[in-house]
Amino acid sequence: MAVSLRVPPEVKKKVARLARAQDTTAHAFMLEAIREKVQVDEARAAFHAEGKRRLARMKRSGLGIPAD
Repeated sequence: MAVSLRVPPEVKKKVARLARAQDTTAHAFMLEAIREKVQVDEARAAFHAEGKRRLARMKRSGLGIPAD
């Protein structure tokens, strides 16, 4: 799957500067940034899904821990 991104010039400059500082390419830097974002969003989605499952179970069972 080929992907083309339109990166604003100011972001390109920042990416290039940060990539040089890490002794890597801008391409590799952006790939790692995308991987990290995907991991964070997947973890957040899993966290919310687990919370919804637990809330539904608590409502069905009537069991829970008082918040006071």
